[in-house]
Amino acid sequence: MPNSSSYILCLNGYNYQAFNLKKFKYCYNLYEPNLQKLFIKSFKFEKITYDFNFIHRTIRYFEIEESNLELLPNISRLHLNFVRLNNNQLKRLDNRDLMPNTIEFLNLKNNQIEFIKSDFFIMLTKLKELFLNNNKKLKSINYLIFNSKQFYLLKFDNNQIEKFDEINFLAEPNEETFEINFHNNRLQKIPYFTGKIKKFKKILLGYQHLSDILYTKDGLKLDKEDKPLYIKHFWISLNLFRDWETPIEYYCLKFSNFYRIDEFYIMNADTYSKRYINAYYKKSKSKLSLDEIRKTRESIFKVIDDKFYYQLPRKIENSKSCENLKLKWEKSSPKDDSMNFRSFINYYFPFLNFYY
Repeated sequence: MPNSSSYILCLNGYNYQAFNLKKFKYCYNLYEPNLQKLFIKSFKFEKITYDFNFIHRTIRYFEIEESNLELLPNISRLHLNFVRLNNNQLKRLDNRDLMPNTIEFLNLKNNQIEFIKSDFFIMLTKLKELFLNNNKKLKSINYLIFNSKQFYLLKFDNNQIEKFDEINFLAEPNEETFEINFHNNRLQKIPYFTGKIKKFKKILLGYQHLSDILYTKDGLKLDKEDKPLYIKHFWISLNLFRDWETPIEYYCLKFSNFYRIDEFYIMNADTYSKRYINAYYKKSKSKLSLDEIRKTRESIFKVIDDKFYYQLPRKIENSKSCENLKLKWEKSSPKDDSMNFRSFINYYFPFLNFYY
């Protein structure tokens, strides 16, 4: 028996009983046609496209979750604002005609998505939030197109993405609040951001497993043609940095003239500081004060940035000058004390005294 409260209808399959569309239609007709929210949970679906377009257009919220749904449902003629299809078995996003263009919030996380067609989201001109995170089979994305001026949140975190070529914005998104999250993937290069995008509130690159993104050519190049971009916050994991190699891609991004970044936020700095502090404790019975630990955490990257900033040009004018910079560093020994990462730590933080 479904649970109903005024304009809300909830169906729960409990032990994953088979979803019967005919019975659902009959059940639906017993209730008011002004249904606004529909929740379907824990059902077993056949591998077919279920057509829900018989539902009255007053509905605004549609959810199927924690089921074995493999194919997108047909909800194209419904005036939906919220669509949640999370925690299912969806594999492909390749038929945009199944989705209504009224969607503002689309949640597709925790599925088995492995393919996304480039223009799948192009008709969603009112899209505000898109969740594509926690799809462990998603490894490659060539090109995605978005076309919403209200867009402010895009999540790709906790997938297995190794290759992501480009994201194109046909419409200028909500740049004061627009955030994008790539944390916990396997990216070797950040995708190009093309089209009408000019500003980001936040880019969270975070950590990338088995990645050389800070040492791969154009790993952090954000645009093909050095288009000016403004980023309020750029988040990056300290675990992406190698001890003995100069992260030129990081410096080309941070000190470029064509990208303006207000703040780099270094994730995992606490863990990194503890690593050196623990090494110090093994060699000495002295203890660092909490204030010393705090100062280490806050200043470790400022020291390194200042040192490299002194050696770099005052500003990196374009990607060509960045290429010249890379060539210069490639000719240097990776263990040159004037340039290596670990020697800076030991020089500026002798009380950490990392032994190697």
